[in-house]
Amino acid sequence: MRSAHQIHSTTLGALVALALCLAMPAAAQEPSAAAPAAESLETVAWLAGTWEGALGDDPVTEAWFPPADGAMVGLFRWERGEKVYLYELMRLAETPDGLTLEIKHFGGDFKGWEEKDDAALFDLVEVTAQGQAIFAERGDEVEHTRVTYRQEGDDAMIATFEETRNGRPVLLTFRYRRGS
Repeated sequence: MRSAHQIHSTTLGALVALALCLAMPAAAQEPSAAAPAAESLETVAWLAGTWEGALGDDPVTEAWFPPADGAMVGLFRWERGEKVYLYELMRLAETPDGLTLEIKHFGGDFKGWEEKDDAALFDLVEVTAQGQAIFAERGDEVEHTRVTYRQEGDDAMIATFEETRNGRPVLLTFRYRRGS
């Protein structure tokens, strides 16, 4: 049986291929050695709502429910042409160590990429006064995978997926506007 990390790494292969075509150069960043930032959901509550955007020519949509019971639940959809390429179910949760981001991936056929009880786990490592939250994948010492959400005023957001693969930085940048 493959581990969630192996499945996550394998399934990201398709994303990496696309990223190499679309990615902007980015400097590789070392994961933070500091303990996770101890922040509450109020730090990222601005995510609540629907966000519409694109990665290149591909439409993407992300939606987050407001905080409830120590968590926020989010959904992501990535379309290619007339078909859905990827769905994600996401949860931001308050834990004793800080905020954690969990992501479960599903193909366009809605078949899960991770094993039943597994998810990609990210810990909050930095929050800035400018409305940016940076999450680093737990136990990801080799790949240096990060997810960043950055607020751009009241109606815009940039979400990035960043990793180092084979010693080279890969960056996917999703630009969103608040939906109706």
